[in-house]
Amino acid sequence: MLIYRDIAWKDVRRVVQTSMSLAGALILILAMANALINYVIQEQIPGRILDAMVGLGITETWKFLIVLNIFLLILGMIMDGFSAILVAVPLILPFAAKFHLNPFQLAMMVLLNLEIAFCTPPLGLNLFISSFRFNRPVTSLYRIVLPFAGILTIGLLLIMYVPKLSTIAIAPDIAKARAAAEQAGMAPREAWLLECVQEDPNNPHPCNQVEIDKWAAITKATPQEDLPSTPSTDSDALLKEMMGPGSAETPP
Repeated sequence: MLIYRDIAWKDVRRVVQTSMSLAGALILILAMANALINYVIQEQIPGRILDAMVGLGITETWKFLIVLNIFLLILGMIMDGFSAILVAVPLILPFAAKFHLNPFQLAMMVLLNLEIAFCTPPLGLNLFISSFRFNRPVTSLYRIVLPFAGILTIGLLLIMYVPKLSTIAIAPDIAKARAAAEQAGMAPREAWLLECVQEDPNNPHPCNQVEIDKWAAITKATPQEDLPSTPSTDSDALLKEMMGPGSAETPP
């Protein structure tokens, strides 16, 4: 309105109405996605799918990654990014936890897969947006977009099979969390949260077999059970101090 002068004051009402319609559509998408998530959890669908995958022989991480990427690619072609994330992430988190995937690696794979889906013919959403914006047939964009989709695919393969590319920025935080836990004589739960997807973030578990064997007794307990406890005498003294001098007397 002030710089480009593309919008006049009389257009404000139209813009507000359009924005409200878009916001209403997003709220509807959120409501439906939440309903779907609740249904998936209630019916324990991820567990059933995991059992079916194991029955098909998908027991290794690389096999799961192939299935995951195909699923995300198809989902990204039929849904917009916002809806795809809302629907896909709750579904794939239990599987990612079973295969001990790093959360940052998983996030990058999800975003890259969706971006590839948006650019891939014939159903890529970005192709239709570009066709409308530049007033060109969608089919004329297929050949042009393929090199860019290829670059994204190479990036996805690197993220899949070189996990350190996803965690190089947080490696100091993981080391710091491990050092703090070792100094306190506790299980490195904060490090586990950064190293692999957890089914229950309130009760993190180790991410490799060595630590699973080392902390077997600890991980079966609640997160608070491996914390150093405060002697009861200290809490009693603090309670008496808060209640005043007369609190030490036992009432009749």
